[in-house]
Amino acid sequence: MLALLVLIALTAPRSAPHQLSSYVHPIILGDDEDVLDSRPHVKALKEQLFAHTKKRGEEDGEAIQIITLLSTEFKRSGPKDKKTIIAEITRAMRVTRRTARDGTRSRQLFLKGAEVLGRFGPDSVDALIRLATDRNHKDDNEVRVAILTALGKTKDKKAVKVLTKELDESQARVQAGAAEALGEFAHLKYKERKAIFEDLLKLLMSAQADHQSDPNGTASADRWRRVPSPCQRSMAKLSGANAGSPNSWQRWWNKNKNRNWDKR
Repeated sequence: MLALLVLIALTAPRSAPHQLSSYVHPIILGDDEDVLDSRPHVKALKEQLFAHTKKRGEEDGEAIQIITLLSTEFKRSGPKDKKTIIAEITRAMRVTRRTARDGTRSRQLFLKGAEVLGRFGPDSVDALIRLATDRNHKDDNEVRVAILTALGKTKDKKAVKVLTKELDESQARVQAGAAEALGEFAHLKYKERKAIFEDLLKLLMSAQADHQSDPNGTASADRWRRVPSPCQRSMAKLSGANAGSPNSWQRWWNKNKNRNWDKR
């Protein structure tokens, strides 16, 4: 049975370009068994988000508010509305926002979109996998890390291959983001966790070796600063151990790599 009818009114004069555009729609909140689908107000929110994101960044604030509303709708949506919501937020994640000469870029829309899609897992994992290699964000490490973080939040096993591949990325910040995200998969079977652990250990030991061989190098120093902590946090989650240092983790792995971690 339907439990509650709530009317949300979003109003703002068009003379204020950074305010959310006028829209009034009913949102029906039901009991857990009352899942409605193909709802007109979800379609209307989709159309609003499309309109805002086409304004070359001038209405990204309004677009973010629409994404927030869509995230609220997702949990009480049927399969068609869920597909619509994921598809529209993904489309918003792929709009063009140029990087200025001073290196700044309007990215709040993308950061919000990634964070919301991460909460839609596992339904959103395929969309996030595509976004992880989207050319629009290839030079924006902050957005790339947000997408990788969202992939981890889905906890879907399909995300593991993408995340482990990013451990080989040349950018230390992206490597660290992928390493942190891989800690979300402690629920997998121990053989799958071992494979992830080994990839993280290789990255950790490589970062240490590079830093030791070139302690004054900018790239090696940045990698050593960013990579060890997320690697070790995720390795601890995956293994249930706490070795404490790269060399200690290597010794722990040598001793335990052939054991059943779920029976220790």
